[in-house]
Amino acid sequence: MEKGGVLLLFVVVGSVTAAVLPKHSWDTLPVYGYFGNETGLFRGDLLAFVWDHFDWVVVPKFQGKQVAPYDECEKKIIQAGHQLKSGKPSLQVLFYMNGVMAFDMCQLHTYLWTQRKDLLLHDKNGKIVTLSDGHGQNPPVYDLGQEEMRNLWIQVVMDAVNTGDVDGVFVDRGQTNAHQFKSVGDSKTKAWNEGYREMLAEMQRRLGDDRLVVVNNKDFTDVNGRSFEKFGGDDDFSGDNFNADFRTYAAEGAAGRWVQLHGEECTEARYTRSLAAFLVGAADTGGYYACTDGWHLNTGWLDWKEDYDKPLGRPIGEANITTTNNFEIWEREFEEGVRATLHLKTPNEASKSYGCVYWSDGSVTGQDKC
Repeated sequence: MEKGGVLLLFVVVGSVTAAVLPKHSWDTLPVYGYFGNETGLFRGDLLAFVWDHFDWVVVPKFQGKQVAPYDECEKKIIQAGHQLKSGKPSLQVLFYMNGVMAFDMCQLHTYLWTQRKDLLLHDKNGKIVTLSDGHGQNPPVYDLGQEEMRNLWIQVVMDAVNTGDVDGVFVDRGQTNAHQFKSVGDSKTKAWNEGYREMLAEMQRRLGDDRLVVVNNKDFTDVNGRSFEKFGGDDDFSGDNFNADFRTYAAEGAAGRWVQLHGEECTEARYTRSLAAFLVGAADTGGYYACTDGWHLNTGWLDWKEDYDKPLGRPIGEANITTTNNFEIWEREFEEGVRATLHLKTPNEASKSYGCVYWSDGSVTGQDKC
């Protein structure tokens, strides 16, 4: 729907809550949530679980996907946010937006496809550029070189935040670079890449520093959040190997970014490696952890690990780093008597890197080498 040339996706019926960042604490492991329910709104027992365990969640694009209407993902995320915050107003809920592609389950896609195809990226032959989503679909790509497209994308997020039911935005596909698009041309490639950076910087400026813009799989200088989607091996979507991924993560605190670090798949080896990495590299505030096999409710988000409830305490200073012939060893202690070590195999070989967490109750999270 348009009014005065402006796309309107939502009617603002709530009051915008005061900007506030997630309630971060080191009393126990800070754990975030990222999940949706394709069959509709969340049931009562799940809501109680979320309110008891999380201070920060992301609602993804497939929320309510199987429920008509089938092209209103934005409204369905808003409805889920309202439901999640109804029993815990302090819960921080992030609105999902793909920074690159227009999915047909969303109103923005419908508007662009039916009325404004000129805002989609076209190659030299006038064909709309598409990109694989990794799940068999090839959605069209936004033309981020156009200021009008960037402003429209930002408006969708601002409309969502102005409902009061979500607090910030999670931006997927941060790692995309226009050089991977075929037959676009140098000028459009440059404009698209610069436009992506400009859009995210303007999004942060519009929301303010007290609301989160979390970009998946890549650092952007002018935003305050970063997500590591598939951390713990050499196959993260950022394209970095484990050692490089870890060093990027360990530098996020100095850059002032809030971080979501997600171990995936959550095998024993990846869990212990990613958990130890999270602990030894975390900033004093602003880091959250999770380990699951994916992004749906049944992929591990409801499997609350015993380690998540063990006393932890704030980190005591920075990690101590030592080197041997084969490993770079990061070690850090926490106020409740917890000690974490990460053994980085050098040169990089994620399968031979390992982590250990020694808890104050005498238990150890780690493999046989701990």
